[in-house]
Amino acid sequence: MNGKDYDHAFREEADGRHRILQGTKRSSQKLSKVETYITAFEEQGWTSRIDEGGRKVFRFTEAGEQAYVLIKYAPDYLKFMPYFLIEIITRYQQWNPSRRGETYLDKGDIFPYWTLFKIMRDCSNYVSEDEFRRFLVKMTHMNQIPDVVTDIKSYRNRLLQHPSTSEIDKEFGRPVEGTPARPLYFMHRAGIGFENFSQTRTGILVNDGLCPLGTPIYRLNSNFEAFIDHMIKNPPANLPQTINVNQWFTHYGAPVVTVVQDLLNDDDPIWKAFKENFLDKGKKLVLLSGPPGTSKTWYAEKIAYKIAEGESSCVEKVQFHQSYCYEDFVEGYAPSSDGSGFAVRKKVFRLMCDKALENPSKPYVLVIDEFTRGDPSRIFGEILTYMEYPGRPVKLMYSEEEFYMPTNLFIIGTMNPYDKSISDLDIMLERRFERFKMLPDSQLLQKILKEQQMSDELIQKVTEFFMKVQAIYDIGFGHAYFVGVRDEEDLKRLWKFKLHDLFERYFRYEPDKFREIKRIYLWAT
Repeated sequence: MNGKDYDHAFREEADGRHRILQGTKRSSQKLSKVETYITAFEEQGWTSRIDEGGRKVFRFTEAGEQAYVLIKYAPDYLKFMPYFLIEIITRYQQWNPSRRGETYLDKGDIFPYWTLFKIMRDCSNYVSEDEFRRFLVKMTHMNQIPDVVTDIKSYRNRLLQHPSTSEIDKEFGRPVEGTPARPLYFMHRAGIGFENFSQTRTGILVNDGLCPLGTPIYRLNSNFEAFIDHMIKNPPANLPQTINVNQWFTHYGAPVVTVVQDLLNDDDPIWKAFKENFLDKGKKLVLLSGPPGTSKTWYAEKIAYKIAEGESSCVEKVQFHQSYCYEDFVEGYAPSSDGSGFAVRKKVFRLMCDKALENPSKPYVLVIDEFTRGDPSRIFGEILTYMEYPGRPVKLMYSEEEFYMPTNLFIIGTMNPYDKSISDLDIMLERRFERFKMLPDSQLLQKILKEQQMSDELIQKVTEFFMKVQAIYDIGFGHAYFVGVRDEEDLKRLWKFKLHDLFERYFRYEPDKFREIKRIYLWAT
């Protein structure tokens, strides 16, 4: 059904498929609840009915494609489906262009699900049905949240005095009546998948008894508190007033962002030094420079995710090489989609900058591996002059559009200054990029070997070799060469298949030094 015109024939076909699954026959001209389901999925952010050339077309959004794969192929998907749902529904804005032609933002700017989670976290992780009807349903703007939290806390303190319902109504206003104000109606939009909300024991919310006025209490499942706190920390932002229906579905149905959990600890020595010397001083262009095996690439990515607070959509990685150019990195011509010729296409750097400009409150990080294996001056082109002046416009070569370097974009590169195939940095680049030296580290080596469960005795011998070889191999011998090494057999393989050729080639005009390294490496064969 994906990509088909949304017309009567579509609804007939969808109705037929639905009845086959339900095992029912059509007894009248009336269609089944397919339209209702499609509307629900649309509000879920999984599908859209968008205008394409004057036709209304049914399509899965990118988030809908993810949901389909998750449900169909993932084992025991209910364990992590709620995380997926939370990420999508917190984007949902009550008044949006898809709601039957209503003017966007005319009635308010409330994000109902994000607001619900925020209020629950601020109010002991629960709300009652009466609180939902009396306070939450009446909200129209995000700036009302602090007052509503205060009102709910005052309301709960008042209930401890056992007042009558009429007294509560007089002090806090009457609750909203009707189906739209029912928590059951509201929470079904989260796609829990249960006919009765009180049956949800492993969902985002769970039923937790009754409040003093006899209405159900809905409590936040503690399993999702940390993830919800992450979503609350990054509140949704209003889209432009001029956004149309198609743009709304593109935004709401965007794929779910992966959040990297394994971030560097705050006390990691490399992170601490990087933060103190660069981030705290407002420096955003940094090259990690050092010999092979000093964890440059690993740390570049880890630092990037640390800066981006784990949001993978805020981190992009590329690798420079000798064939890499401006047209691969900034913008260049490519065949147009209709086959009529060529059109200017934005490439990785411009696309990253667009994302950063659209979300100025979020940090974005571009990681460039092997920075000097390409020709950075040629790759950056005219942008190079303005990299240290965010916000100052520059006209691009192909599109002739004005480009602004985002103030929230960081660039972290890696380079090996001893690699003979690289180009030297010119003075302009040297001035714009800070250098952070990544050197061989015996303590990091020992940490790696301990994590690989190498014996203490063997760790001591490997460390002794590591310290001695630095005096001979003057460019520096990195600790990362020993990643994956656990015992003496691994040390023998390391020499045979990697270190022997490395040292023999480097010391081909100094055979005595090669023999000395072979002598102190106890596992050389």
